[in-house]
Amino acid sequence: MCPRLEGSRPILGDYAASFSWSRKWDKVLEWDGVHHKWFTGAKTNITINALDRHANSDRCNRAAFIWLGEDGSERIVTYGQLYRMVCRFSNGLKSLGVVKGDRVIIYMP
Repeated sequence: MCPRLEGSRPILGDYAASFSWSRKWDKVLEWDGVHHKWFTGAKTNITINALDRHANSDRCNRAAFIWLGEDGSERIVTYGQLYRMVCRFSNGLKSLGVVKGDRVIIYMP
């Protein structure tokens, strides 16, 4: 195994442990010299790690993103605000009959 990759396993495993996982990995890295797989056997939900864990913590009032309009206007959206917007949109889709596994497409001409 490449020495650079071998040495990164404990560091990446420790860092990855700070995220939410519904199933923890069996191995941090599987590498045969050509092909590699990171965090084999693991399962996570990216939205929980990208939004939920921030919205439900002391970071809820920190900026999730800053939107700048073409006219120079600016809007700062916090993790808490974004979480509420996502929940509202989700509930709107549910009220239209959208269920888990359905595909939703947004057409923007």
